[in-house]
Amino acid sequence: MAMSKGSKNGTITIVTSPVTEHEKAISIDAPIVLRDIIELDRLQKIMDDFFELTNMGISIMDMNGELLVQSGWHNICTQFHRKNPESLKNCIYSEIHPTRSLKVGETVGYKCRNHMWHVVTPIIIEGHHLGNVFLGQFFYDDEDLDINVFADQADKFGFEKEEYLETLESVPRYSRNKVETSIRFCVNLTTLISMLSLGKLNLLRENAERRRIEEAYRRTNEKLNLLSNITRHDINNQLLVLRGNLELAQKGTTEPGMLSRMAKIEKATDNIWAQIRFTKDYQELGSTASRWQRVGDLVAERGRALDIKEINLCEQVLRLELFADPMLGKVFYNLMENSAKYGGKAITARFCCHDDKEDLLLIYEDDGNGISAADREHLFKRGFGKGTGLGLFLSKEILGITGITIQETGEYGKGARFEMRVPKGMFRFAQGDPGRDPREKTG
Repeated sequence: MAMSKGSKNGTITIVTSPVTEHEKAISIDAPIVLRDIIELDRLQKIMDDFFELTNMGISIMDMNGELLVQSGWHNICTQFHRKNPESLKNCIYSEIHPTRSLKVGETVGYKCRNHMWHVVTPIIIEGHHLGNVFLGQFFYDDEDLDINVFADQADKFGFEKEEYLETLESVPRYSRNKVETSIRFCVNLTTLISMLSLGKLNLLRENAERRRIEEAYRRTNEKLNLLSNITRHDINNQLLVLRGNLELAQKGTTEPGMLSRMAKIEKATDNIWAQIRFTKDYQELGSTASRWQRVGDLVAERGRALDIKEINLCEQVLRLELFADPMLGKVFYNLMENSAKYGGKAITARFCCHDDKEDLLLIYEDDGNGISAADREHLFKRGFGKGTGLGLFLSKEILGITGITIQETGEYGKGARFEMRVPKGMFRFAQGDPGRDPREKTG
């Protein structure tokens, strides 16, 4: 660090290290506010410790003169210079104007308009001079102090002269070596502030960009959902017309061939209707934030409308909660509905769970016909199955939102068995109230 000394009452300029790589200018698209990108609380602690070690006042101000952090300001400033409106103008002028032309790597020492020494080094981020670190309110120990200057100043601003001059005597005096050492600290501090602030600034920009993208997605989804809702509504209206006319046509003929063709049309219409309902369910998938849901309550609610002889839940399942998409109840409904429709007899269903290393296995099984090995391979593919072929496909997608997987592991002829593997962090067991037991309805 090279230091150029002027007169004892003039200005000194200290030229420090060259511009570092992180300080090279990068174009930005919005104003940067220093307060928003520095850690004020941490810097306050650093400056408090600095003052305790050196007895030298230190502060950070932005280029609008706003004081962001300060420690150890002397009474001559806080009790006199900054309290009087006219002398305060001197303070503000001295804190802003002499610093505007500073560049990275420069430090300037000067006497303010109230005749106190200050040293300042700039905080420059992405080529923008956002503020300064000040050391201030001191005299050098080798300079002659002209008391008359301060006596005249007391008269000019209406200070109580005796008290003012007594306070002046307590203003600290430092050696030039001590000031140089403190300057090196400030240069390193501003470099650190610039580096950390640049990282925070980039993070803020990334977050802002993410919010812009999310907002764009949200608006796009709103438009797509509106279009989908209108389209579904229009198709459903046309299907109502089609089914109404088909029913009239069926009543108007007894010819077997015609009735057979009409039955195929009716089945196709039902399939279209199911597809339309599926698009609504799939549209809603993932649109609402996942949340904790109690399995026993969902099973009790969804199983109420199904023709199942008995639904049993082990004690652990009654207390089990899963973190999943709000459509989780539809998964359990689809499993139980398939048992009721295709089990082949009066069905008993059962939910149980147990640990598997760090995961949890939630198992659903029934005592129906089961699923063949040939069907098992395609079971969760869209369009496969005896009905619409959409229920198990949708169930897999719902569970997958929070990393839950599902597979069928039953033995054909002995019943279906579905294993849902729930990863760590996506399950918990509620304390106290065991929840609703579906056996109260069906037992």
